[in-house]
Amino acid sequence: MHKRLSRGFTIVEIATVVFIIALLALITVVTYNNVQRQARDTSKEQAVKIIMTSLERYYDAHGEYPTGNQLNPNKDLNKLTNLTATVQYLPNLTTDNLSTDAYNFYAYCDNTDCNGASWLNYRRYQIIYSSRWDASGSGSYVNVGSLQSSGGSNCLVTEYYDDPAYTLQWYNEDTGIWKFIRSKHGRAEIANNVSAPTPPQTCTFTSI
Repeated sequence: MHKRLSRGFTIVEIATVVFIIALLALITVVTYNNVQRQARDTSKEQAVKIIMTSLERYYDAHGEYPTGNQLNPNKDLNKLTNLTATVQYLPNLTTDNLSTDAYNFYAYCDNTDCNGASWLNYRRYQIIYSSRWDASGSGSYVNVGSLQSSGGSNCLVTEYYDDPAYTLQWYNEDTGIWKFIRSKHGRAEIANNVSAPTPPQTCTFTSI
């Protein structure tokens, strides 16, 4: 009768198993992160649709869009905390529409009170609202949505005091591109910011 020989695993076999386990773990993490990123993009886009509908209802009732100061009376630069004040101006909107784990709504104040708020590339988890109104009475226009530092897309949005519009901007994590959408009424234009230091993306208003 032959004796059954037994032996342990070799170092090569152990290393192979460890490598396969690590590779599967990496694939799982990457897949999970991609799914989470796409879920955040979907959540932001759904919120944009709801916010836009509410803004147009406000326009239908008042003949104009709300200013950043109305929606953001505390002039919160980094994160809009007074969501109740925003909701009271926008019909059929709730605080849940403005803030989730995926994003936070942010409204510009007027362009003097919120100086520096245009660095949108630091606001990739926010939906940015801006609407021009002639606070100074000078009849000037204001540039909003300019991403002028590293990591930005260098898109420059111009809104005009004499034909007020609003724009919404949000970052699509899956494509790495900022999306810009404009109101149904008013005048707003978008172009490459040629003075910015980084290569521009395609600067266009999109639709959802």
